[in-house]
Amino acid sequence: MPIVNQENLDRSIKANQDPYGKAVIDIAIKVMQYLDEDPTPLHRGYNPDIHTPHGLICKADEELNLGISGFQAGCVKSVIGFSHSRGKEFADNY
Repeated sequence: MPIVNQENLDRSIKANQDPYGKAVIDIAIKVMQYLDEDPTPLHRGYNPDIHTPHGLICKADEELNLGISGFQAGCVKSVIGFSHSRGKEFADNY
């Protein structure tokens, strides 16, 4: 993964070991993998469009079968925003 801020990502992982927080981290890591695999630019929109942050979060949530809340999805956006090389693009289109 093109992580640009490993220290912040590691801090988030360490701080979120409970099931609620860990779901955020697991979804964020899966979405970052998707971003690495598909360089298609993101745009605003909703699931099932996987070229939107919402679509990617929903795809990861479905794949991992976690059932995250809207608040958790916002936390996923934050983790990706400060950790991944495409974080600004992801956050700007959220």
